[in-house]
Amino acid sequence: MSIQDIIEGKKEWRAHVVRVKALPQDYQIVYKEIQKYLFKVGPVQLTEGTGLLSGIVDLF
Repeated sequence: MSIQDIIEGKKEWRAHVVRVKALPQDYQIVYKEIQKYLFKVGPVQLTEGTGLLSGIVDLF
């Protein structure tokens, strides 16, 4: 993984966090619990996990 990949990943993650913060408060709470569960249980990398977590934000 190069430095450029890391920088792009951070940009994607920050954009994702902005989308989460735009959700209503109740949805944010549920999303954060799902995120906490996925990070604790599964081997989710940020690059792979962002797709899954973005799908959850799209659902909300």
